[in-house]
Amino acid sequence: MKVIDKRTERNNDWNVGDVVCYYNKFSEKPNYGLIVGPTGNNEYYIAFIDPGATLGLSINGFVLSADTDGASSVNQLIETLRFNWKYVEKVNAKLVIE
Repeated sequence: MKVIDKRTERNNDWNVGDVVCYYNKFSEKPNYGLIVGPTGNNEYYIAFIDPGATLGLSINGFVLSADTDGASSVNQLIETLRFNWKYVEKVNAKLVIE
């Protein structure tokens, strides 16, 4: 019998609707966002979903000005997050809207 670990392979496959966790230190509270898009301009963003978070969209996990362009692809969005945050992980989660 052979065990195949596909976790790494799965984590590299980012899609719209995935929940992203990003933070800099294990001791700090992680941030959560949802990958959304494409917009009318074919742009992708992170929608903040933390309780108490400022409502809005971002490409780097920080609150941005309204005139900021989005990422041209989901992969570019994740690269931008990884440039600004030490840990960027896909969360095995389902979004429940009540």
